Amino acid sequence: MEPSDVDPSIAALERSLALNRARQRDLRDEEAEICSQLQELRSSAKQAAKDAAEAHHVLVDWTGTFEWDATVADLLKSRFGHDSFRPLQREVINATLSRRDTFAILPTGSGKSLLFQLPGLLSPSGLTVVVSPLVSLMVDQVASLSQRGVRCALLAADLTDRTQSTEVHHQIEDPATSGLRFLYVTPERIAKSKMLVSKLQKAYHGKMLLRFAIDEAHCACAQGHDFRPDYLSLGTLRTTFPEVPILALTATASESVRADVERSLQMDHLSARFRGHFDRPNIKYSVRKKLDEAALLDEMAALALRDFPSQAGIVYTLSRADAEKVADGLQRRGVRCAPYHAGVDALSRQSMQAAWQSGRMQIVVATIAFGMGIDKPDVRFVFHHSMSKSLEAYYQESGRAGRDGKPAEAIAWWSPSDFYRLASLACDTSDRAAAWRALVGSGRFCEMRHCCRRECLASLFGQSLPARVGAVSLGQCCDVCAAASAEAAAPSASIAHRSTLEEMDVSPLAIDALRCLAELNDAAAAEGVTDGGAAPAKLTALKLVEKLASRLRHADAKLSREALEHLVLRLVLADAIRVHFAFTAYSILTYLFTRPSLASAVLGDPGATAHSAGLHALACSLPSTLLPMAKAAKANKGGGKRKAAAASDVPPQSRKRVLPESDGSDFEVEQPMKQTGRDAAGGMPAGRGRIASAGVEVVIIDDDEE
Repeated sequence: MEPSDVDPSIAALERSLALNRARQRDLRDEEAEICSQLQELRSSAKQAAKDAAEAHHVLVDWTGTFEWDATVADLLKSRFGHDSFRPLQREVINATLSRRDTFAILPTGSGKSLLFQLPGLLSPSGLTVVVSPLVSLMVDQVASLSQRGVRCALLAADLTDRTQSTEVHHQIEDPATSGLRFLYVTPERIAKSKMLVSKLQKAYHGKMLLRFAIDEAHCACAQGHDFRPDYLSLGTLRTTFPEVPILALTATASESVRADVERSLQMDHLSARFRGHFDRPNIKYSVRKKLDEAALLDEMAALALRDFPSQAGIVYTLSRADAEKVADGLQRRGVRCAPYHAGVDALSRQSMQAAWQSGRMQIVVATIAFGMGIDKPDVRFVFHHSMSKSLEAYYQESGRAGRDGKPAEAIAWWSPSDFYRLASLACDTSDRAAAWRALVGSGRFCEMRHCCRRECLASLFGQSLPARVGAVSLGQCCDVCAAASAEAAAPSASIAHRSTLEEMDVSPLAIDALRCLAELNDAAAAEGVTDGGAAPAKLTALKLVEKLASRLRHADAKLSREALEHLVLRLVLADAIRVHFAFTAYSILTYLFTRPSLASAVLGDPGATAHSAGLHALACSLPSTLLPMAKAAKANKGGGKRKAAAASDVPPQSRKRVLPESDGSDFEVEQPMKQTGRDAAGGMPAGRGRIASAGVEVVIIDDDEE
């Protein structure tokens, strides 16, 4: 055998070996994911069975009559200035006054602070310990209670010096003498200060410790979106102070998170549990296309100065550096704002918060910690410079707006590059699988243009929206509903626009993207270019888009670069393309590789179609000026006929178009809701998606719907 005959054989075997190794890694990842989900489901099922078995022992009508009703009503009016309770407030207060462990999951703006402040004032004396990770919240509440003549104290590393700590410790020892009613403390202080715990023990033995209120309780769950290790140490409160009831409070927690938090805090399995409704009907949610940074800052400044003049708002950013940069850019555009993050000294943060609350500053540009629990109900807008890492976090952050019940807006700016940046942050967590699922849910929320955003957020908590009546309510609901309402109001314009479109199958484009990526991965593996044997490398999303753009130029295709970026992201969200993380000394890089089973399908069959590869089918509507591309796509093997039939099988109401703007430059990606079921990632509906760019509209349809 000649050497020239041997070399190709060796290369082929090496490629085959690399592909098999990739498949093994793929299977291991899937096995780990399935095991994780199975364990979570088993735990939830076990807890549900336990709850059901004991339900008849713990059923209490918390809306009934209790001996303290008259005193509670008097305190509500005299101390807090309210004539009535908000939903579930009275029930939670009755439960904690009954000395039951209580878990309250209530939406932002539902008045959770009242749930421990009012019971804490009901007794003539005694100490309520409030644990929170949010120093700004505690500063605000201490100031508010002090103005009402209530003695309270705060222990936090940045705000309390040694002398102040010593004085507070003396007050804790004997609350009956000192008159101390509320102690606000960070979880880190509970975990690390033996002196504090010893002083609390003295109050406990003197029967002066009323309850522990654990705010942001979801932080005790390793599966949650904001896990904090110091929260796990709060489980010792039960063993150290066994007779003191625990009141756990949060605005975001699924049933599995709730069960995990109760285990971490060692709460009684007979705890009283309350869950409010999470719809925020006064907030209009929108997701906008992120332009270049200068244009984005122009847009933010225009909105703040034109649409919300002299009204308070928050801009959330992903990092301290972003907060500084955005604040500087908005200041240069005439907006009264300042950056707020952990790198700013405590006194400056307090001064900044006071200026914002008084109206002297319009906007606080902050990392995610700001605003949680601050008593400012008239925030009219919340902007997200970049989307949150999870929908739970986004719900909580956007919920800072409109707590007074008046109209407010939550606007997030989004681009595919944000997803990969968020992915690199999410992977640096203790539970990467959970962080990835949450991020995928967040990405799908931003990409969709078919489903009411409020409905999607409510679905996170297993809830649905009440029926809405009228186009006005639809228009004020979210950007998706507003677009649908506008289209319904002018159907003739919509029909005229649609007449310029022609259906085509763009499955070959997705297959080409996968084949392009698989070939590059395969070539890298054959050359031994891997990251420590972890995955074929090194192709970023940017490089893949460049390769696709180069191929399409030769095919005379007119899809924009932006359209290709969203198409690649859509394939990532559909798990057709996998993301691999490479850790360096200074950063975390994200590389793409085709899922091994798909790589085998597209490389082994030059005529592979979306159907043969087990991938979503794609349909596209094109203006007549792009018919050469449409004809080329129809000529592609196995394409047009299959999709033509599939598209006709989709009910018209499920194929509603969200068309590009009249200037032809708008870009949209959409994933409509299926008739049944929701995707596991972030509670988002699975199903169809749509891409529109320069008059091109792509619809992605699951094979199981055809």
